[in-house]
Amino acid sequence: TNEADERRLIQYMSGFPGPRANPYRPHHYDQAVSVEECTMALQSVLVDAIICSWADYFIGNVCSTMSQYIQQLRLRWGKPF
Repeated sequence: TNEADERRLIQYMSGFPGPRANPYRPHHYDQAVSVEECTMALQSVLVDAIICSWADYFIGNVCSTMSQYIQQLRLRWGKPF
């Protein structure tokens, strides 16, 4: 998947900046069984990571693999960590 695909990002970024909420919740991820459902769930997480990586500031958790992924993206974009 390409989480930086503008068509995917626009679904989450309309009205940006401002608070955003990922429409997927834990029960959605648990219930995803088809390839399409799993792909949509994964893309939503990756879009969250992209948006976090573009932020001026990011506070993550050293034990979180998601935070580590976001930090890697931030390094790639030249953002401070």
